[in-house]
Amino acid sequence: MSPHQALHDPVFQAYLRIIFGSLAAGGIVLRLLHWGLKKQLGPIWSTYRSWLVLAPIGMAVIFAGRVPTIIGVTLLAIIGFKEFSRASGLYRDWWMPGAVLAGIITVGGRALVPLPRGRGRGLGVPGGALLLAGSGPPLVADPPGPFATADSMTARDLRCEMLAANMEFPPGPCSQ
Repeated sequence: MSPHQALHDPVFQAYLRIIFGSLAAGGIVLRLLHWGLKKQLGPIWSTYRSWLVLAPIGMAVIFAGRVPTIIGVTLLAIIGFKEFSRASGLYRDWWMPGAVLAGIITVGGRALVPLPRGRGRGLGVPGGALLLAGSGPPLVADPPGPFATADSMTARDLRCEMLAANMEFPPGPCSQ
């Protein structure tokens, strides 16, 4: 959707009303609690002020169109996962964060590339197969170290699930 279309789209306008109306209502409730009932809300006010910055940025990215939204969501996912893995200690073993980051980048890249022959958005079966060939097998292999697992699902089963989910076609030879 282009910015011009977004201005006239009733769904986008509804999102604008919901988001900014919620921010206004939240501010009113916080003011009533803080000044009316004399509650101490220091950390809550900090969180609210951050949302006063984040919400317009998010809406501006969505307003800018499809490609900026995909890039913005992909960057947000990368930054969020890196923060999570640092806080949880997951970064001590680089296999798992590397696999997740490769998956995030793969999904973001797949969303950006159009289908061949004008069949809409996404990579489709051939492009998805190429992306999964490069990133799929390493992602489903058991990583070394403390994250190695012995699940009931084998790597072949998981690859078949990925193919069926990501490429919009029945599993075929993977079905049992």
